[in-house]
Amino acid sequence: MKQHRLLVWCLIPLGILFFHFLYGEQLALAEDSARLQRLAQKAEQAGNYIKAVPLYLAAENAAHPKDRLLRARARIDAARTITMAGAPLEAAEQIDLLLKPNRQNPLPENFVAEAKATLAMALYYAAYAMRIETASPRMWQSEIDEAVRLFRELYLSEIKTPDKPLASLYARNLEASILLARTRRAELSSQPFPPATRAALEQGVASKKKVQPE
Repeated sequence: MKQHRLLVWCLIPLGILFFHFLYGEQLALAEDSARLQRLAQKAEQAGNYIKAVPLYLAAENAAHPKDRLLRARARIDAARTITMAGAPLEAAEQIDLLLKPNRQNPLPENFVAEAKATLAMALYYAAYAMRIETASPRMWQSEIDEAVRLFRELYLSEIKTPDKPLASLYARNLEASILLARTRRAELSSQPFPPATRAALEQGVASKKKVQPE
């Protein structure tokens, strides 16, 4: 009996060390990431997107490489604020990387849906700004077409759920995207711009798009 007790007491420190090396580092990094996330959220809520963006990116980098959900959460939040800061094309690139298939560690469906919605909004605001900046459909048609496709996909998926909490939102965004493609440039220019569009215009989003020569 004493030998068994001695064996248990010897194994306890080994178990603690095993837990520390296996999960301790990940938990410590998660705490650091969460702290940066809270600072980023505070800046975003205050409308200080320029300050929020690097904090969200730092939160992603602070998370453990294997903590994909925490890193994805920070990436989506960063892309949203990058869009609001006036760089929607850069935000779209960030989400494209996140949505690349990963069979070994796939994202949950709700994360994928939110990432697609964030991507669609980034493309919508990019297209909106480029429609104001240039009359050439080559500059904005692919963005608005992709935004329409994504919002339609999200809406059709959402209406199949029992509560359909986001169906009306996706429907409104889909309608707005279609309307953006059809509205004349002069009419768009005469209307008040959404804040994200105004920020993108200030950054000159059309000049940052790489267009393939015909």
